[in-house]
Amino acid sequence: MKKIIALILLCCLICSACPVLARDTTKISPKSYGVDNLNNEKGNLYVAFLGGSITAGAGSSGNIQYKDGAGSGNARWSSQITKRYFQKKYPNKNVIEVNAGIGGTDSNLGLFRMKDQLIDQCGTEGPDVVFVEFAVNDMWVSNSRPHEIHQRMEGIVRQLSALPKQPVIIFVYTAAWKEDTGFEMYQTSAKVHQQVADYYNIGSINLCDYVAGGTDIDGNAIIWNPSDSNSWTGDLTHPNDKGYTGYADYILKQFNEKPEQYFRKLTWNDIPMSNYEFGSPQLVPVINNENVTTTGTWNQDMKLVSWWFKDGVMKTTQAASTMTFQFTGRSIGIFSIFGNTASNAAYVIDRGSANPISGQLEPYNATINSKMPAPSLLRNDLSMGEHTIEIVTYSANKGAEDGFVVGYFMVDPEQPDPIVSNVKLSEQDNVAYGTELEALYSYLNGEKEEGNSIIQWLVSDSKNGSYTPIKGKEGATYTPGFDMVGKYVKCRVTPVDLLGNQGKSADSNPVLVCLPPVGECFYTTGIAYLSEDEDTVAKTYITNILQDASLKVSMIMAEYEVDEQGTKKMIQQKTVTREIASGETMKLENQMKISNSSDRLVKTMIWTEPGLEPISATAQVKGGKIEQVTYLNTDTDENETNMFVYRVNWIDPKE
Repeated sequence: MKKIIALILLCCLICSACPVLARDTTKISPKSYGVDNLNNEKGNLYVAFLGGSITAGAGSSGNIQYKDGAGSGNARWSSQITKRYFQKKYPNKNVIEVNAGIGGTDSNLGLFRMKDQLIDQCGTEGPDVVFVEFAVNDMWVSNSRPHEIHQRMEGIVRQLSALPKQPVIIFVYTAAWKEDTGFEMYQTSAKVHQQVADYYNIGSINLCDYVAGGTDIDGNAIIWNPSDSNSWTGDLTHPNDKGYTGYADYILKQFNEKPEQYFRKLTWNDIPMSNYEFGSPQLVPVINNENVTTTGTWNQDMKLVSWWFKDGVMKTTQAASTMTFQFTGRSIGIFSIFGNTASNAAYVIDRGSANPISGQLEPYNATINSKMPAPSLLRNDLSMGEHTIEIVTYSANKGAEDGFVVGYFMVDPEQPDPIVSNVKLSEQDNVAYGTELEALYSYLNGEKEEGNSIIQWLVSDSKNGSYTPIKGKEGATYTPGFDMVGKYVKCRVTPVDLLGNQGKSADSNPVLVCLPPVGECFYTTGIAYLSEDEDTVAKTYITNILQDASLKVSMIMAEYEVDEQGTKKMIQQKTVTREIASGETMKLENQMKISNSSDRLVKTMIWTEPGLEPISATAQVKGGKIEQVTYLNTDTDENETNMFVYRVNWIDPKE
């Protein structure tokens, strides 16, 4: 028995044997869209900005007078866009800027803080337009581990898309320059972000390419050199007032010339590009958290409170201090403060091996005066369930005051719906009946946490017709029987996690169930014509070699009148049908009275049901002409006995 493996990649995301939060699937389908609120009717219009220090406006002098008679305000590009474009275009609207820029932070923290610091700041309506700017701060990871950026940026997009009102999303790639590589590494980071934008048909504005091009929209040179008084930047990364205005000018030009490229609904894809789904990423404060315990000396430091750390931070200056946090989810990280001298730290998850807290957090944060935020997503590949993380400080700067600060943990406690993708049965369009179809599938990022996923087998009379479940056929394998020959079969997979949450079903490609190749169905002797009295008799022997299935065979004999032009007209036809059991040989015989006229053609054809075209035919001209047979193939069975399979053979009597 042949075996065809159904290649089914089941993307189930975040399952668990422990009690976890089930995803609120009621928010999956948005009830409205931010793009529909882009009109001049009264009401609120929330324009939100998520990014780093360039979004926050670092490098600007503060308030300036805007161009275009748009009044005055902060020089940062976000504020200029809000007033110079949105407020001017929609004067009857109450346009509200929500700026969630934090210097030195990248898209991983942006994803986890977005709900608290952006979405929840947009009233009960939610944001209408969201600009996302992280290409500069994502530069190092984009150039070394782009798949991580895909996960984070896609997480931002998918979290925003799941809101009751789906906002317009626009990616913005700002400029920065390194002495050794110039703009190149930042342009690479923009390309990594753009791959996510392309997947969801999101508009984007590439200010890095614009600055690197060296000419502004008015044809003037763009100076990116802090030593030049006409420079757009004071430090090769953050624009000054001139640079921010230049950014805003370029963005406004794009919006005015091609608004449809930016203000549109995104294209939703059920399957994440990165094959990873976040549930509900969020920040959990350390202070007043019953799931946090400490050893050593930790103090609440409310002096460090800013809008970054509105709940305050916990600080220790003692090496070997520990902080333990019990959490539920698949991701864990910390949001802290970066400094020049620091107490380094290690973390242990579920009593496993110790891992250094590295990257931005090493050395960590004794020089607290800088107040530089430092997020670090430590793990996002844990099994969904309850976990414990322990942080242990240790001295790295002898003689200096060692300090370690934690404001928030980054967690993702919610279970996203399981997802199934790439469902396939076979690379072929058809399979022989009796072939076992097996459904193999796996959950991405949670293979061991699958529940009782449902696999149904469906049948239809036509490839694009209506499919109905095959009664009693559920499970990973299905073997179509002889009764399915000539029909189309496919499988439908509904992913289910351990909590019983069902994801969206996905169907495989349909395959046509056929009889095996003719050489595997039967073999036949050549058709012989005999004369018995006044009748012409056609005879053959057919052996059914199908396994466990009978074969219905018809012998059709026809007489045609053929004129001088070769046109054939049927005079009479006779059909004999027999059912041959598996393994049996049967003689088929058909006969009819044929005219003695030399213009007559006799044709005999063997036809099987169902699923095969005419498979054997011979024809002769009455009057003693030679018998002609056209073979489809000649084969042998296991005993080296010849098998002959024929195709229809029309004979021109003139030949």
